[in-house]
Amino acid sequence: MPDADRQWVGRARRIVRARLRHWRAEGVVERAELVVSELVTNAFAHGRGARVGLRLSRAGAVVRIEVGDGTVVTLPGERPRSAYAESGRGLDLVAACADAWGLTTDQTRVWCELHVPHDGADR
Repeated sequence: MPDADRQWVGRARRIVRARLRHWRAEGVVERAELVVSELVTNAFAHGRGARVGLRLSRAGAVVRIEVGDGTVVTLPGERPRSAYAESGRGLDLVAACADAWGLTTDQTRVWCELHVPHDGADR
C-alpha cells in the first residue's frame, strides 16, 4: 500500500478516537481503532482507495463503524494459511474484536458493532 494511503489509516483512527471520546465511549476506543485500521487498510488494499469512506454512528450503547469504497465488497472465503503468513488475518481480528459484523445490505460497506460498557471500562 502506498505511503499516502497508509496516512489515511492513521487519520481514520484519530477521527474515531476523537468521536468516541466526545460520545464518552472510551470503553471501546482500543477495539474501534483496531477494527478501523483493519477495515480501512482492506478498503485501500482491495478497493478503490480514492473513494474510501468511513461512517461512525451510535445508538444507545452500540457504536457502529462502516467502511467502504462504493464498490461491491467480496469477502474472502475460508482458506488455509501458514502460521508464518504476513497477511490474511484482518477480518479475523475484526470478528474477534467486534460484537457483530457483516456487510451492508447493498454489499458496499463492511460494518461492525461494538457495545459500550456501562462503567466506561474496556472489556
